[in-house]
Amino acid sequence: MKKILLLFTILTTLTCIGCSKEETMQMSISDSVSESSEENFDTSATVQQLFSEAVTKDNYEMAKWALLNGADVNKFANYEYISEEENPLMVSISNSNEKMAMLLLKNGADVDYVDENGMTTLMCAVTNRMYDVCEELIDRNVDKNALDASGDNCIDYAITYMGDGYVSDKEMLKMAKLLYNDVVKISNNTKRHIVASDGEGVMDYEYVALDWLISIGEVKREDLNENQEVFYNVYLGNLDYIKKLKKTQLKIKNSQNQDLLTVAITYAKKDIAKYLLENGMEYKEKSTELSDAIGYAALSGDLDTLKMIYKYTDLSDSDIYTIISYGMQCSNDEYIEGIEYLVSKMSDINTYIDNPNETILCLAVYNDLEKTSKMLIEHGAEVNLHIIYNAENTGNSELMKLLLDNFDIESIDEEERQNLLYKMIEGGDYEIAKYLIDKGASIGEDSKKYLEDCPIPKMKSLLEK
Repeated sequence: MKKILLLFTILTTLTCIGCSKEETMQMSISDSVSESSEENFDTSATVQQLFSEAVTKDNYEMAKWALLNGADVNKFANYEYISEEENPLMVSISNSNEKMAMLLLKNGADVDYVDENGMTTLMCAVTNRMYDVCEELIDRNVDKNALDASGDNCIDYAITYMGDGYVSDKEMLKMAKLLYNDVVKISNNTKRHIVASDGEGVMDYEYVALDWLISIGEVKREDLNENQEVFYNVYLGNLDYIKKLKKTQLKIKNSQNQDLLTVAITYAKKDIAKYLLENGMEYKEKSTELSDAIGYAALSGDLDTLKMIYKYTDLSDSDIYTIISYGMQCSNDEYIEGIEYLVSKMSDINTYIDNPNETILCLAVYNDLEKTSKMLIEHGAEVNLHIIYNAENTGNSELMKLLLDNFDIESIDEEERQNLLYKMIEGGDYEIAKYLIDKGASIGEDSKKYLEDCPIPKMKSLLEK
């Protein structure tokens, strides 16, 4: 921390009547270097170090300040745990920080960066479901048809990263369609893997993608093998077809070890699921495997299907916790109804498995699910200090305000309140820092020292609160 405070001190801009911005900055640097007895101090590297930490820690205000003061948008300083081999734009996209990514793009970030595995910035944006960033990259003429080391293109990535539930799959299909409409070619890898039943890279279970590829003529229906044809009819909701199957055919599984019932539930085909359950496909949720039907029902976006399948299950609070925890990882605040229904079946919404702090609300906050968190709080989920610190890592001020509004700040001592405020100040979260001060948190010595050395006027103004 002392290193960062020294950097702030060195970079603090002094007011100098009659001096240009550059002269003022240089005088500030010269004075600070002299005072700290540093020789040959690399000013540009100092700004770069602040920029590097800001991007890595999602500190938007600091990144913005560093760019205004000469930081290279395409470079990381080799500083502490940050490797100069990393790329700022790629890191911001990998962190799913759209606001940061857009800031870097606005300031001339290299859209053509490719990592050691051949992954492009566009591929990375696709995998992180950053639709607006993808559009921005396309507008900047990024190579849309680039292939990675495995021969996959960005549409392959969109299809490969399906499988997290029906709603999520449709979101990724939207991404694939955006790319296809911008004349991204369907690669041979995609067509080969989507109809394969075994082998490396098989994606025969991606029925949303399969249906789309058939609709645009890239895959022919006759290319499907017998089992895939059966599963595809389940996806289409063709109950008459399913009723004609032999009993043995009802027990087949795809390459993901999913049976017909699981696929029917995943894609909200309630009538087919009901038929299968009434015709000998017993199901009772016991395990925590990702292929469990009740978990997919919660991710289907169809509450009726979830309610129907739930009647056939016998779930404990721990079972529901495990199912919801997977849903949180896949959710984008799109599965609230399903999660809310499962929560209503719990005797204690504050159930945990190992760590008392790791409740369902904690999982929602960790995954930056603001609407889901609000719903859980309304159902009695308790906010604790551990959860609030998790929220700080998301950089979501509205989520943090929601939690603080439902947290008794008087329940923690003065030292903990000061530590919490310092964490927000250090993270560059002006709004939340101000919010905490307004709620009675006092500025401790660490926060005071940090703000006095901070080069950002907006943050420094907190000293006046």
